Amino acid sequence: MLIQRFLGYAFAAAVIGFTGVMLTKILPYMTFERAINFLGTKSDAVLDRTYFMVAFYIHIMSSVLAILGGIFQFFPRVLRGYSKVHIFIGKIYIASILLFAA
Repeated sequence: MLIQRFLGYAFAAAVIGFTGVMLTKILPYMTFERAINFLGTKSDAVLDRTYFMVAFYIHIMSSVLAILGGIFQFFPRVLRGYSKVHIFIGKIYIASILLFAA
């Protein structure tokens, strides 16, 4: 029982840690600078294409929804008794993955 509890806490810490790391990768793009991280590797011809920039930012912003909604996939006890909330978060999670992040 003690080992199972320890593994549960270790898994929770890993998921929360991974979420934090992913958020640190996403947040720098919120400044909308053209020469930041990945965008800095693109030529001006690519960055001047509006559809590329719109698609890129939709992809980045929707990944925040996927990350935050996905946490509840690993910790279902958090929403025990709130099935409507769980279903709603699940729909947002699926939509953000299938429509925007993929």
